[in-house]
Amino acid sequence: MRHGTAAVPAAFCVTTGEVTGIVRRRHRSAEFLELLACLDRQVPKRRVIHLILDPVRMHASAEVALYVSYRPGRFAFHWLPIHASWLSFVEAWFAILSKKCLKRAELADFAAAAQTLTEFIATHNAHHAKPFTWKKGIKFYQRLKDKLAQPPEAPVPLHSPEPTREAAAA
Repeated sequence: MRHGTAAVPAAFCVTTGEVTGIVRRRHRSAEFLELLACLDRQVPKRRVIHLILDPVRMHASAEVALYVSYRPGRFAFHWLPIHASWLSFVEAWFAILSKKCLKRAELADFAAAAQTLTEFIATHNAHHAKPFTWKKGIKFYQRLKDKLAQPPEAPVPLHSPEPTREAAAA
């Protein structure tokens, strides 16, 4: 904890506008793994969880890669270009959090900050969450939206079988 700050790893669902977030003292891959586990519990098992991620070290750690590898097909990571974190919609939500929750808040300690942030997330989800609509024609997000609308593809085998002599001769 740096001078009373709190980290809020969060996920913003573009189809509902709801936010899933956890409040922690630090901002490391361990906290990101907690968020992934939370999402894994919340989202129905048959659905793929698509995450748009900033290219930061905590999202690409060995621990995260191992967690995801044990859940094949469960998580799909879509990486934002370097130096483009402003494109992230969750950044816009954090601006709302800052303006409506933290601007005039007097938080005595981490416990007070955690309670305030958790209550704000719950209030947002109960009263203000709505599906996100793309208003600007951002090609990256339109392609992602189109990709999410398509039926899932069959998994590609890691090792393709070697061609037979008949197939090679044809």
